[in-house]
Amino acid sequence: MGGRYVYSAQMDKPIKIGIIGGGMIAQVCHIPFLMDDVRCEVKTIAESRPSLITHLKQTYDFENITPDYMDILNDPEIEGVVISGPRAANGPLALETLRAGKHVFAEKPMTHSLEQSSKPADIAASKGLIYAIGFMKRYDEGVIEAKRLLADLIDTERFGTLTEARFYDHSRANQFPPPAHQRPLESRTQRFETWPLWPEWMPEAYQEHYSWFMNVASHDINLMHYFFNTDLEVLSTSLSEDGSLETTLKKDSIPIHFAFSKTETDKWAEGVEFIFEKGRMHLAIPCPMDVQGTGRITLYDQNGAPNVHNFADEHKWSFKHQAHGFISALAKDEEFKTLGKDGLHDMDCIERIWKKGLESTSS
Repeated sequence: MGGRYVYSAQMDKPIKIGIIGGGMIAQVCHIPFLMDDVRCEVKTIAESRPSLITHLKQTYDFENITPDYMDILNDPEIEGVVISGPRAANGPLALETLRAGKHVFAEKPMTHSLEQSSKPADIAASKGLIYAIGFMKRYDEGVIEAKRLLADLIDTERFGTLTEARFYDHSRANQFPPPAHQRPLESRTQRFETWPLWPEWMPEAYQEHYSWFMNVASHDINLMHYFFNTDLEVLSTSLSEDGSLETTLKKDSIPIHFAFSKTETDKWAEGVEFIFEKGRMHLAIPCPMDVQGTGRITLYDQNGAPNVHNFADEHKWSFKHQAHGFISALAKDEEFKTLGKDGLHDMDCIERIWKKGLESTSS
C-alpha cells in the first residue's frame, strides 16, 4: 500500500489533490490509486449525487466530499485537480481549473475540436501549469517496451528497413467488466458547462460517428504520435456512412495505415503491426478494463518464428501507472506522458483525417 513511492528531493510534504467527479472512472481508475500514493493527499472530492457520496464515504472512509467543485478551485492548499466528469465538460472544467492556478489531470479526449483544445492548452502554457490528458495506454508496460523495441529495430536494422505500420481498432464493447463500483441512482444535481462533441464544420450525418471516434480512436492517434512523433502527413481517408474509417498517413517515407470500426466480439481487437523488410513486430493492446492486462508483443523474424514478450509485474494496469504518473509530474520527478501540447497535435491530426474523409464522400 503506497510503499513503492517515496518523497522526492523536491517534496517536504504530501501534494494536496482535489477530484472533480465520483463516477465509475473516478472510482475505478483514480481515487484508489491516488489514495494509495504516499506522495499525495486527496483532500476533497466534488460529487453531488447522494448514492455516490454514500459509496465514497463507506468505501474509502472519506468524509470531505462537497457538492460544489468550486470549493476545490477556491482552496489555496490544493495544487492538482483530477477531472473525471462528462466528456463534453472535460474541456470547460479544465479551462476553469487552470485559470484558478491548479495543475490539471483531465480524462480524454481533452475536447472535441482543435479550437476547443487550444483554450485550456494555451492557459496552461501561459501559467506554466501541468495539463495532463488521460491517454493511459502510454503507461501500458507493453506499449512502452514496444516503443523501445521499435527504436532498437530501426537503429540496429536487425529486420532491415521499416516499410510500413498498420494500426487497427475494431472494439466496441469491453471484453472485461469494470472493477466493482457504484453506479449513480439519480441524475446529477450539479450541471457543468459543456462544449459540443464535434467541430462546427462537421455535417450532422457524421456528428455522432465523430463523437464515438473521439471517445475510442483518439487513443490510437495518440499512440501513432507516441511511436512516430508529431509530424504525420494525412494522405487519404475513406469514410463510411456507419462511421467506419480507413486512413493512410505518412512519416517521412513510411506509410501508416489505420482501420477503425464498431465491432462487438468476444475479444478486444486493437493493436499495431510494424512491418520490416525481414520481419515484423505485432503489439496487441488489451481491453482497458483488463486490470491484469498489458500490451502483448510478438516479434517474427524472416522465417516467421514468433518471439513473445510477456511482463511479470503483478501490478500491470495502465490506469494505476497513469495515476501515479500524474503525482510524479507534480513532484517534478518525471514529465507526464501526454500533456496539453501533445493533445493539440492529436486534435490537429484527427481533424485533418476527418476532413480528408468528408472530401472523399463528396467527390
